[in-house]
Order: sequence, then C-alpha cells, then structure tokens
Amino acid sequence: MSRRHLRRRIHRALVPIAAVPLIITALSGSIYGLMLANNIDAFWLLKVHTGNFGMLNLQPYYSAIIGILTLIIAISGVGLLLGGPRKGATSLSSKEKDQEPGYENHGT
Repeated sequence: MSRRHLRRRIHRALVPIAAVPLIITALSGSIYGLMLANNIDAFWLLKVHTGNFGMLNLQPYYSAIIGILTLIIAISGVGLLLGGPRKGATSLSSKEKDQEPGYENHGT
C-alpha cells in the first residue's frame, strides 16, 4: 500500500470521528438559539452544546477535543491536497483534447 493511500485511509477514518462533536455542537447551539428566541428555555441543550452528555461529562475537555480534532483533520486534508499529483494522473495532450467529446478547439 502506498504512503499516499495510507494517508487517505487515515483521513477517511478520522473525519467521521471529528465530525460528530462538531455537528452536535453546531446543532445544539443553533436549536438553543432558536428556542431562546421563542422564549423557550432549554438549558439542557446548552449543556449538550458545551459537552455535558449526562453520565459522560466532557465539559472541561470538550473545547480542546473539538479544537484538536479540527486541527488534525485540517492538517491531514491540506497534506492530501498538497501531496502532489496522483500516479497516472496526466493532463490531456492537445491531440487527446481534439478527440475528447465536448472539447471544442477554436484554432487556439
């Protein structure tokens, strides 16, 4: 297995893990704001928003967890983006472009 393929597999495995707390935070914060605007106090949503999940209280660590996961995924994604061209990925030559359907050569 190539190094690039391994990095892509690791990135794909980490993205869902990092997305869950981000989605929970975004949804609970948005719903709490909407409910508060309608004079409905749902303090439990604010607790979920800050990492208190009842029996599992991550409030002291939740911001750091979200920040670290976001940085890891961002760095991993940028690393994949800047990792260079894939093997076998070549641009079309002018002859291939002429033969490519939908490509119009206007004499340039």
